[in-house]
Amino acid sequence: MDIILTLETMTRLILLFLSVYLFHRTYSPPVGNFKIPALGPSFSEKREWLLLWLARYVYPSVKTAYMTVTFLECLFIIVTHYFDNPSRIFLAEYLPFPIKTPQPSPSYVATFGLLTGITGGLLRISSYKALGDAFTFNLTQTSPKLITTGPYSLVRHPSYLGMSLTSIGVSVYHLSPGSWLRESSILQSSLWKIAVGLWILMTVFAPNISLALRADDEDQLMKRMFGKEWEAWRKVVRYKIYPGLY
Repeated sequence: MDIILTLETMTRLILLFLSVYLFHRTYSPPVGNFKIPALGPSFSEKREWLLLWLARYVYPSVKTAYMTVTFLECLFIIVTHYFDNPSRIFLAEYLPFPIKTPQPSPSYVATFGLLTGITGGLLRISSYKALGDAFTFNLTQTSPKLITTGPYSLVRHPSYLGMSLTSIGVSVYHLSPGSWLRESSILQSSLWKIAVGLWILMTVFAPNISLALRADDEDQLMKRMFGKEWEAWRKVVRYKIYPGLY
């Protein structure tokens, strides 16, 4: 077997396993629990309620879904590269694998998406560690000091950037040609199309839009808490979430 193909395959499997771990951490509170606030009359209160309701009741299923799809992706990679006939593997008739092999490997765009998702997860975890016990899903005054080092020297809300990169990156990979999701033809099913649409809505659009709006409220909270210290930091770290953009 071509050693280069073997190394590429093993590397991709390792990156996928890493993405599962980081995706799980990204969508899980680092310490303790969090409370769903009351559904107040203002837009920001409704937004907070929706965001934390999703975190409590929807994202556990999202994490399970990503783990399942990635497991099938890894199995698909192994079958494609190490078996001449997928029908010979155990339970093959019950798994939605393509009939013909070998299948093309994901493109450079897909690989870049996977690496972007992993980078986002690492950034999210580094934000957890920088804030320690002060990191919470709730928008509250819990931090005893203003953290301006590590990921907080890049943007003012690096955990939001991390979540954005993770959700977009892994979606790009799994929806690219060469992935199990695309090559298995299951997307021809209306049910799977709806499922993918809900995935994009719940992991890409809803949290990214909500967090972009939430960054303003969090900035105002930090300004009230730390005053001139926060103003000085804002002048150095100009962007809220996306470097050079926002």
